[in-house]
Amino acid sequence: MKRILCFCLTAFLLCAFCVPAFAGDARTLSFGRDGRFTILVATDIHEEYPMSEAESVFLREAVAAVQPDLVVLDGDNMVCEGTEIYDQLLEPFVSAGVPFTYVFGNHDRECSDLTREEQMAQYSRVGGDLCLASDAVPEMSGFGTHNLPVLSSDGSRVAFNLWLFDSGDYVPDKGYDRVHADQIEWYRENSIRLEQENGGKVPSIAFQHIIAKQVFDAVYKPAKNADKAFRTFDDGTAFSRWVNRRAYDGYLRETPCPSYFDDGQWAAFCARGDVLGCVTGHDHVNNFVAKYDGVDIIQTSSAGHRAYGDVLSRGVRVITVDENDPWQYETHTVYESDLGMHRTSQLPSVTHIPRFIYAFLRWVTRVVELLF
Repeated sequence: MKRILCFCLTAFLLCAFCVPAFAGDARTLSFGRDGRFTILVATDIHEEYPMSEAESVFLREAVAAVQPDLVVLDGDNMVCEGTEIYDQLLEPFVSAGVPFTYVFGNHDRECSDLTREEQMAQYSRVGGDLCLASDAVPEMSGFGTHNLPVLSSDGSRVAFNLWLFDSGDYVPDKGYDRVHADQIEWYRENSIRLEQENGGKVPSIAFQHIIAKQVFDAVYKPAKNADKAFRTFDDGTAFSRWVNRRAYDGYLRETPCPSYFDDGQWAAFCARGDVLGCVTGHDHVNNFVAKYDGVDIIQTSSAGHRAYGDVLSRGVRVITVDENDPWQYETHTVYESDLGMHRTSQLPSVTHIPRFIYAFLRWVTRVVELLF
């Protein structure tokens, strides 16, 4: 009897210590007690070693202001060789104890002397349990495609899901790459699995670096004369330079640069009906949301001080989902100017400029777009 009581007491103590450890495990994402889940998206940081002081300060202040549950680095995170940059780039998230994940962009491969597997190992080395990225199926196209379930606040079910796709880098002599057919099939199979396991479709948001070609269908007008089109895709679809200014919320300051090819990703999103929107980077000075066939194109501007762009566009996107209505989401951009500061890598000291000036300049930019 004493042995039985001793065993039961030991088991009880083990459970008492293990449960809190599991509940606080950074690898388990869930809605908070307030029923909300907040994501901070930083794309096209384009950092190199040593990392610019201005970028470090900006990311730390953005994390402090947003208090995210997860950070997503949406590609072109760094453009240098070596391993030291990983410690510096990830420090703002690791020091704050915020879980993070990432996708690769075209420049992440282009400029590094590390293989993709070695790069992933560096992210994991610095982040430890805070790094949630993985390569779900090694045999699949690309590297690092994975999904992250977000549990309900009581932990009983998957209430939301995040899809993270590797959109590749380049197609030789044919521009940028895209999400491939086997990745799309992986999404479809796992989308169905989540639906079966949770008694219904699980609302979700997707992330990838290179924007889908549907951006032209969403915000540009078809060309009346294909011979005069400024962009013609592999399927023969041609677009004029005329933009439908009312089709998107935000600003379009450069021509988008998607792949010329399409393996059916957007069609799969629409057929499954569980993806609310797809978050992309790549086009540094574009920042908008445009709906196409019921799925939002969520273009995010660069957060980098060493990437092309300017203080009017530099920022991070914030996405918030409410557990009580997970089929809707809220999003806005925290610009560097919203934090009341303007920094450049050439000016290590901070120059304070009233934030209303930047707000006014962004408003003027939007008015000019609508008029012209």
